[in-house]
Amino acid sequence: MSRAFSVVVPTEGRALAIDALVTSLHESWGSHARRTGEHRAPSEVLELVIVDSSEPALDPDTIAAWDPSWMRVERGTRNVREKRNQGATAIRAPWIAFVDSDCLVTPGYVSGVLAAIGSHQALAFAGRVEFRGAENLIWRVVAASPLISPQTQTAGEGAVPWCATANLIVERNLFMSLGGFDQSLPFRLGGDDVDLGLRLQRSGNALIVLPDALVVHPKEPWSKARAILSRTWRWGRIEYHLALRHPEKLRAMPPYYSATALTIGLMCLAGAAITGRLALLWMLPLWVVTSTFLSTTFIGWGTGSALPRHLAGWLERLYHAGCVWEHVRSGSFRFLWMGLLLDDNLAGMFPAEPLQSWSNLLAAFFVALVGASIVGGIR
Repeated sequence: MSRAFSVVVPTEGRALAIDALVTSLHESWGSHARRTGEHRAPSEVLELVIVDSSEPALDPDTIAAWDPSWMRVERGTRNVREKRNQGATAIRAPWIAFVDSDCLVTPGYVSGVLAAIGSHQALAFAGRVEFRGAENLIWRVVAASPLISPQTQTAGEGAVPWCATANLIVERNLFMSLGGFDQSLPFRLGGDDVDLGLRLQRSGNALIVLPDALVVHPKEPWSKARAILSRTWRWGRIEYHLALRHPEKLRAMPPYYSATALTIGLMCLAGAAITGRLALLWMLPLWVVTSTFLSTTFIGWGTGSALPRHLAGWLERLYHAGCVWEHVRSGSFRFLWMGLLLDDNLAGMFPAEPLQSWSNLLAAFFVALVGASIVGGIR
């Protein structure tokens, strides 16, 4: 009889994290066996496949809880998508459970996955993700932004359009029929979780939130400025490539931020050319600063510390700048009036959009007054 499911983990240079993950999976199996009176060996029910590109290679003998009867390591490329696909091809079970190498599964994880796949409720599940650990200012900034959607989207119930690969459970035949993760996406990682979720949705297979199969993601990897800035820029750039693959998710969003910025920028250029006042060129950055300050003030009013909220606004601007950059370098200007919306409920996705629009308008009015004073309109 084949195993029920296989856990696939891509990794590189995370020996300590893998040690902790293996221990947590071993303990989760023990918790399941004690709770249910399971007499079978773990090798009869599940397996762990780690696809590793570390240099030097990951040594299983250094992992305290390693059990070769149901755990194995395969060598893979540095491309994270390729490693996940390689693991999915190599497994010996009808279900795949993807977990990221810097995560830990909880004691109820194995029981939760087995109950879900045995319920025949769906062919794909979005396991719950929860961030835990010490907090610094960088984490509080990230938490105030939309970047922690892996936690927020699985905190409820029902179906979600996508879920993070930190905790994704999918029937193997369905996964393979969709071609696995799209290896043609740029960069070594990023965006493939959204892309797969939208392709699952298009095939008529909803991702059902699975709260009982909880995976814990440490806050530490998301608490370093350099890492989060590069990640935010990369995610913004990848949105362009997701838009190419899923044009049905593009929606007009007037007045769109980038269109407003371009309009103000062109007006500043024209004003500087006509009047000879080069100081007018500073009006665009002034508008960006003012609109960001106003929007983060209005949207988060009374919800906690102001500094993380304001800095989170700049993370969102960086994401958007990455998206604009990728559109422009590819010769597309669709970003001016369209955005990639993963949920048809615009109000649900962007409950603060009216406040953002008012912030843009008030900032434009302020900039116009400053510009008028520069050209001598106000004395």
